[in-house]
Amino acid sequence: MRTTIVVAMLLVAGSISTANAAQCYQGRATVRQNAPANMCTQVEKGYANTGKGPLTHEGCTAAKNQAATKLRARLQQTCRAYVQTNESCTVITAPTCT
Repeated sequence: MRTTIVVAMLLVAGSISTANAAQCYQGRATVRQNAPANMCTQVEKGYANTGKGPLTHEGCTAAKNQAATKLRARLQQTCRAYVQTNESCTVITAPTCT
């Protein structure tokens, strides 16, 4: 009986968290791998960040901008110009799209 109650509670909790989830766009920003060595370190060239936005064209653009802004904050000034957001947005499921 106790096992049945626990399983039922887990199923209800799982359905509640899924019901509140939203479909969002995720944008990704990276540092160009061919950035000059005197501008970006090898470590910086491995950095990437993501952002998310609503499932619209504007939402994808906002997600990419958010990702680029977060990434630039992690880079030295000379490397910030080499941030790129060329990849297409992907659809993710998240609690919110903001």
